[in-house]
Amino acid sequence: NPLGVQTDAVNDEVGGNYDTSWDAIWQSAARITDTGWQVELAIPFRQLRFEPTETPQVWGFDAIRSYPRSDRHHIGLFPRERGNNGYLQQARKIRGFSRVEPGRNLQVVPTATASRVDQRESGPGLESGDEDFDLGVSGRWGITTNWTLSGTVNPDFSQVEADALRLDVNEQFTLFFPEARPFFLEGADTFSTQMNLVYTRTVADPSAALKLTGKQGAHTVGIFTARDEVTNVLLPGAEGSTLRRFGQEATSTVARYRYDLGGNSTVGALWTDRRGGDYANRVGSVDLRWRPTERDTIRAQATFTTTDYSAEMVDGFGLRDDSVSGNGFNLAYSHSRRNWGVNFNARDLAEGFRADVGFITRVDHRGFDSDVYYRWWGEPDDWYNRFETAFWVYSGERQNGFLDREGWGIAIDGQFARETHTRIWWIDEQRGFAGREFDLQTLGFSASSAPNRSLRFHLGGDFGDAIDFGGARRAQRVSLNPSASIFLGRGWVSTLRYNYLDLEVDGRRLLTARAPEVRLVYYVNRRLYARLIAQYTEVDLDPVLNPTTNRPIREDLLTQFLVVYEIGPQTALFLGYGDTWNNELVNGSSPGSAPQRPGLGAPAFDPELERSSRSFFFKLSYAWEP
Repeated sequence: NPLGVQTDAVNDEVGGNYDTSWDAIWQSAARITDTGWQVELAIPFRQLRFEPTETPQVWGFDAIRSYPRSDRHHIGLFPRERGNNGYLQQARKIRGFSRVEPGRNLQVVPTATASRVDQRESGPGLESGDEDFDLGVSGRWGITTNWTLSGTVNPDFSQVEADALRLDVNEQFTLFFPEARPFFLEGADTFSTQMNLVYTRTVADPSAALKLTGKQGAHTVGIFTARDEVTNVLLPGAEGSTLRRFGQEATSTVARYRYDLGGNSTVGALWTDRRGGDYANRVGSVDLRWRPTERDTIRAQATFTTTDYSAEMVDGFGLRDDSVSGNGFNLAYSHSRRNWGVNFNARDLAEGFRADVGFITRVDHRGFDSDVYYRWWGEPDDWYNRFETAFWVYSGERQNGFLDREGWGIAIDGQFARETHTRIWWIDEQRGFAGREFDLQTLGFSASSAPNRSLRFHLGGDFGDAIDFGGARRAQRVSLNPSASIFLGRGWVSTLRYNYLDLEVDGRRLLTARAPEVRLVYYVNRRLYARLIAQYTEVDLDPVLNPTTNRPIREDLLTQFLVVYEIGPQTALFLGYGDTWNNELVNGSSPGSAPQRPGLGAPAFDPELERSSRSFFFKLSYAWEP
């Protein structure tokens, strides 16, 4: 950008993946002038993958600029064809680079971390924790121009940045949070398939991990294995899912193979294996991505899984059987043109389907969804940039034929000046839950705009019918999610978010949840910045409609302060401090744990918000290239 801050990514359109985790080591410099700005890049050949040849090579090239003013303009070397599913194939071709050597690509990144966590065990005040100091190392070796071996020993995978705050109130299924750890992000596109069978956040606390990725001609291969100190297990179901952590160790292994059929289609296979003690989960899958034309794409995937649960897991989840198996299938078709398009997706997951290295929250389900859309494009002098209307239908049921959900929806989108985007939608559906069927209608909306260079805002929400999943009863729902980003000069960036949810049952308030979040970043220069995060959650429950709760008001507060000095890619110093607060005195369980029902060792409730933990964090990493 105009200040020399850089980013990079790997775009794999054949596999349908875009990997922003690629953190290559290259240099950039920029300056702002009276008439604009200038930038200079120096990208070492050893950071790229190509075969050295004595003759000239053909490379694709594009130079683009995103130019946001009253409208966001895309300025590029060539005009993009709307409706074409591919971008890279449209790039301009340049010839040259004969006798260019990619060089040796070896990187070693040692890390040193130190931390301390003070916790409130019982009563007021914090008890000081032990200082924890660890040394670790990560490395990446370009064995050849096409194959890369990377590994890590005793890595520090602590969350440098807290996940975006989301309300987990009255949620039917486990929430998804994206991966943020560099080792697992690198080359993640290799392991991506239509079904989410690889979700590396299931590897919670690895002691060591190893990964091999590469592409030779039409063949793409990826293998990784990680030894985890704990075992996170996501138990999916037809009407809900549960996530639990067990103290036993586990080893997760993933192998992926993909073969390119021509320039636009692929066929592949995936195998995952996770085991520890008496527990084991195995997943085998084959997949196809076929593009018969530039506008048509067909994707299919078939999967089979087997799982053996340990005695601790059987007791923890209350399972009937310690062994289950099941298959899954997914089929999708899309056709896109400049003004219209159509999509179709069908799926079938057996009751015993498990993908413990992935993120599959719903099983015992079969169904389809389909949508069609049409777009109107504005001319330069029109008051709008684009209008789009979409209509969709969907249907799903359990394997025994009981209704899951079916219905239809319609949406209208509009894009206007000042990067203004509006959307309104209506959904009319029937949903089955706990042996009952519910007729639900929901109206939703969203609007975002950038009225000037210092402000961006978004407002979204929905209201209408809902289900109280805790009581298996009909409810009325109001949800609002406003947010804003404020840019003060070239150094200050502030992001404000607020999540609000209100549920009513028979005209009486069931619960009200509020979750504001503040993120403030100050960039001293391109290398040094400081970040402050504050997240607060308050859930107010009606004790009459929620007789099992012992916390009618639940409050949680997290604050995190971090200073980062980044010398270069993968070479940085981190200093951090964090606090957590809640209104629960914990007896015999960890602070901030979920409330238990009365009679089952419920922690004592205290209406006052008190600090439950305090943490200090230091990390130093250095990227060394011999």
